[in-house]
Amino acid sequence: MGNEEILKEVIHVLKSSPCPLENIDAETRVEDLELDSIELTKLLMDLENHFSILVPDQTWAKWQNIGDVTEYISNYQKEFGGLNLKEM
Repeated sequence: MGNEEILKEVIHVLKSSPCPLENIDAETRVEDLELDSIELTKLLMDLENHFSILVPDQTWAKWQNIGDVTEYISNYQKEFGGLNLKEM
């Protein structure tokens, strides 16, 4: 899956959450999503489930914008391929 496809899927997951923004792109800042800690936790779990990835808390805290999220997922997929770590 290429970065553009990943970005589209990330945006889809975001729009399924209580995100107040209508226009989301790679430059959208995480803080602009205006999600409280519970909503952010749910979003993180939704991303993990959607992409079959694991995201440590310290990683999530470093994400500044949606491009960072997309890059993490892309790098994760390159490193682990189709391996679903949740099934291990």
